[in-house]
Amino acid sequence: MPGFPIVVTGAATAAAGSTRVTLRNRLADELGFYLATSVTAASNGEAARVALADELRDDESAYAFLGKWVYVRNGAQQDTQRRILSDTETGYQGSSSAVVLSRPFAAALATGTLVEITAPLPSKRSGAIKGLNECINEALGMIRFAVRLTLTGSGTYQQDLSAYPWLTGIDQTRGIYDTVNAVGGVPPALSAYGYEIVTNGTARTLVTEFPYTSADTFYLDAVARADRYVYDGTSWAFVGQNATPGLLNDAYQTAAPEHWVLAFAMVTALRQVQKMVLADRTLEPTEKRLLIGETVERRRYWNRNAKRIMLTEFPPPLQRPTTPLIVAPARSAWN
Repeated sequence: MPGFPIVVTGAATAAAGSTRVTLRNRLADELGFYLATSVTAASNGEAARVALADELRDDESAYAFLGKWVYVRNGAQQDTQRRILSDTETGYQGSSSAVVLSRPFAAALATGTLVEITAPLPSKRSGAIKGLNECINEALGMIRFAVRLTLTGSGTYQQDLSAYPWLTGIDQTRGIYDTVNAVGGVPPALSAYGYEIVTNGTARTLVTEFPYTSADTFYLDAVARADRYVYDGTSWAFVGQNATPGLLNDAYQTAAPEHWVLAFAMVTALRQVQKMVLADRTLEPTEKRLLIGETVERRRYWNRNAKRIMLTEFPPPLQRPTTPLIVAPARSAWN
């Protein structure tokens, strides 16, 4: 079985994962069109226009931006987006090296503002159209990775699990690791003692066969959803059961490997693209069939990638018998 990442919770406070902006850029680039650049000026002070003199020239290549989405990454208009007009007569102003938006920003973007231009999906949801951010968070909800929970004994056989509301059953665990029967200096090993997770209403308790004392540190290896363990710009922490999971802004990070997120997000994003193509009444029937066929084929490719990752790279839960295994002697030995 190939190796998989193990996150030791509570040990690392520094950022070490992939940010939402990094994942969004990778997804946009793989999905269709992506460009990150900075605004040089607002044309004649008009907020409706975005001047990108370093990227646009007064030639045919600039028309590739028509109909695409502009997302503002920083500055006063951060986290807002608009769509570039599709009309070739009005969407691009060659003399000003500017694109014209479907509706203006609240104010002209300041010089140096970072923007992203993407297609076919916007960076964030626009009405019924899911954005790249939503596709990433949906992907994280499907990803599972191994986490190591550090616990301290209480002198009893029970440990409170209220700090881990996502841990609801023993099928999410991979065993207890400790050093109670080891010589000093050796790493924790899989415990020979059994354990169970007991639920009483909303309360969950880890019940162990060994009474760990307050001097004992032991570890419960578990499998968690990637959208439930995130870095929020300050520290790594589990998201509460009733809180919004996932990467809530560009500073948030995930511990899931980048290629995992890309594979699962592409499946989600291409499903959304297919819906957009089906709903587009401006497309000719032949063109629509070709686009749908291409999208379906790409979805199949990325779906195979996601399934391969799930089968070969996701950490499997530790399978433990719930009842003693009794082996009866052969009939010939009864006499």
